[in-house]
Amino acid sequence: MLFPVGEDKIYFKRIIALGGERVRVDGDDVYINGTKLDELYLADGLKRAAELGSPYNVRDFAEAVVPKGAVFVMGDNRSNSMDSRDAAVGFVPYASILGRVVTVQHTDE
Repeated sequence: MLFPVGEDKIYFKRIIALGGERVRVDGDDVYINGTKLDELYLADGLKRAAELGSPYNVRDFAEAVVPKGAVFVMGDNRSNSMDSRDAAVGFVPYASILGRVVTVQHTDE
């Protein structure tokens, strides 16, 4: 989804949790209402990090309930992403969402 941060930035992040859900980030694992989220879109990055013997994400987030009318967002580059784990972004109100991004992956097959 797309949303503004400050007066001159627009961020593109994944919605991870919705209002009313409990979210927690523990290393490479994200939990929604106590259930580990299966993030297939991170498989390549997780594999590369494992091959290097390092975690993919080094920024945790203590369990919190997403406020009603807001979402919790994260970027795919977890260790370097400005997202809901940062006070400058926090939970994103629905009213701030500018749009969604849809990607199509093409193959040569």
